Amino acid sequence: MTTVIEPIPAGPGGPGSGPASSDAGDLSTVTTVGWKLTLREFMSNKLAVAGVAILVFFIAFCFLGPLVYHTNQIDTDLLNTNQAPSGSNPLGTDTNGFDVLGRLMLGGQTSLEIGFIAAVIATIIGTLWGAVAGLIGGLIDAALMRVVDILLSIPFLLVVLIVAHRYGSNIWNLSLILGVFSWLVPARLVRGEVLTLRVRDFVSAARTMGGSRTHLIFRHLIPNAMGTVIVNITFQIADAILALAALGYLNFGVHYPDTDWGSQISDAQDALSNGYWWLVFPVGAALVLVVMAFNLIGDGLRDAVDVRLRKR
Repeated sequence: MTTVIEPIPAGPGGPGSGPASSDAGDLSTVTTVGWKLTLREFMSNKLAVAGVAILVFFIAFCFLGPLVYHTNQIDTDLLNTNQAPSGSNPLGTDTNGFDVLGRLMLGGQTSLEIGFIAAVIATIIGTLWGAVAGLIGGLIDAALMRVVDILLSIPFLLVVLIVAHRYGSNIWNLSLILGVFSWLVPARLVRGEVLTLRVRDFVSAARTMGGSRTHLIFRHLIPNAMGTVIVNITFQIADAILALAALGYLNFGVHYPDTDWGSQISDAQDALSNGYWWLVFPVGAALVLVVMAFNLIGDGLRDAVDVRLRKR
């Protein structure tokens, strides 16, 4: 006698779809809850929220301010140089007759743009480098990380100065230069994360199912290391802005008619001895506040993303 086994239809209650659908729903719910907890933890950090407020203010000040407060930042006015703050020039004028408030906005645009672009470039290179090294391991990992160690031993600012002098100092060149020479720390951080992730069950399961290394990196490892990447990019932006300020102070920043905060400080280095405080204090305060804001945001994100650092 032949026994016929009929297949069970995959319906709403059948085994063909129920468990998979339930697992997918549970995973989506867990992910959503995780991000909500992270956001709640971040918002409970008053210093991090203050950092966001400061950053939003300066972004609006630098990019929206010129739409409201119109100044001429192209033509010099040698008849009105080093004028003290007044009704027509709230922060006075500089040694070229430029309105300092408008100059501050223009310099902030350059500093923030280069900071963001350089941080994105450094994060992309570092994330890929660290993920490949951490996943493959062995001799390739050792070789890749020795390259990182060698580059870390080279004075960063000296290399950037030489390259900037050779290829010019415009916004895109400086962004590329700072980004290309700033990926070393993200590479180390991501490699450390990948070393712990590659032995997890979900990675082993993906390997067993025939997942390629490219699939593992882009589908499993980098997404699960994204918390570390997001935290690090805030510090990368702050570091890039400070590096640009150092280049500008050494007269290797962007050139006229563009400007950056470091170049403005360099141009006003003799201002205090002459009593022109408005050429130094506003740009110095802006630089300090923006860098501090990114550091506060980075600290808040680190505490929110790392479950071990959350308040119980």
